[in-house]
Amino acid sequence: MPDTMITVLTSGNSLGAYVPGVRLSQILEQQGVACSVEVLETLFPDEVRMNMVKTKALFHQSFQAALMGHRLAKDIGPVFDPVRECELLQRWVKEHRTRFVAITGFWIPVLEKYSCLISDPIDVQFVRLDAVDTPSYLAYQDRYGKYSHQWLFQKEDEQYKLHMRLKMLDSPIIAWHERDNRIVVHGGGWGIGTYQQTIQPLQAHYKLDLVAYTPHEQSHARSQDTLYWLEAEWHPWTNPLRSERTTFPPMSHNRHSTLEQDSSLTIPTISQAAASSIAIVSKPGGGTLIDSLSGATPLIYLEPFGEHERHNAACWRALGFALSYEEWRQSGFDPSILEELHLNLMEHINLIPNYGEDYACNLKAMQR
Repeated sequence: MPDTMITVLTSGNSLGAYVPGVRLSQILEQQGVACSVEVLETLFPDEVRMNMVKTKALFHQSFQAALMGHRLAKDIGPVFDPVRECELLQRWVKEHRTRFVAITGFWIPVLEKYSCLISDPIDVQFVRLDAVDTPSYLAYQDRYGKYSHQWLFQKEDEQYKLHMRLKMLDSPIIAWHERDNRIVVHGGGWGIGTYQQTIQPLQAHYKLDLVAYTPHEQSHARSQDTLYWLEAEWHPWTNPLRSERTTFPPMSHNRHSTLEQDSSLTIPTISQAAASSIAIVSKPGGGTLIDSLSGATPLIYLEPFGEHERHNAACWRALGFALSYEEWRQSGFDPSILEELHLNLMEHINLIPNYGEDYACNLKAMQR
């Protein structure tokens, strides 16, 4: 096991955390850093994972139920299957894992146990995907301070600041005049929120790239729209439980009424669609903001899911990257407003480093 092996700790609870984690591992490997990915839900008993799938379906049907469930989030350490957790920790000990990059705070109890099993100190950095603490960190507020935290953007001293971006694609940012006159509409990594209510009003003005989370939602697309959907039997923990490599979610789409399936699982499909569009319409989740910053694509934000997303929306608005859906609707869905937001994004992007590349560079410098 190379000394520079980085273990990326992600979660399959939301694609908004899972996809950035997989992308980060991809960037690190491109920079010559050995890397592996662990998905938190592989530590859960089978019945807990089954209940997660049912809960997500309930939350998709009811945004109010999702908001209530969000408020009940707590330490999930007691949920872990002790046998699976022990097997993971013993494997890390055997492979002498010492460097970790975590996407969610829910890995804290596992890291605490692991640090007691080895003599060497462990180096842990949490990559913060939201402007303030999310439930996965609030549950460990009195314990997470001992670790390093790299915020991509942050509420700091009553101001919102931009620090870094996570590039979701290897390709350069698409110039505004070369973009498709399309809008990406989705419900974030959980498929929740008020996005379905925006579809018909937007269709009167734009072609849409729609993410469908149920077969019924597929009927919302017109012939000029592109519909994306996830394979029903796939979950972020599917490959890890089979000891297979983690991949981006396998998506299908039907552009020009032709059904196509992703031939490659090495590119995040929705990130790619967002990078070529003129706006993303969604709730302001961390994964959505990452796509917005990665492709310099404006965000038209919907009702936030929880306090952290409220701050995400305020952050993007303060930086000049976003507008609320209601404000844009009142403008008659004016496209010139979007171009102004895009130019603001481009101006800031040119001033900040890229997280994965920066992390790899610092790691190599330490080992010289």
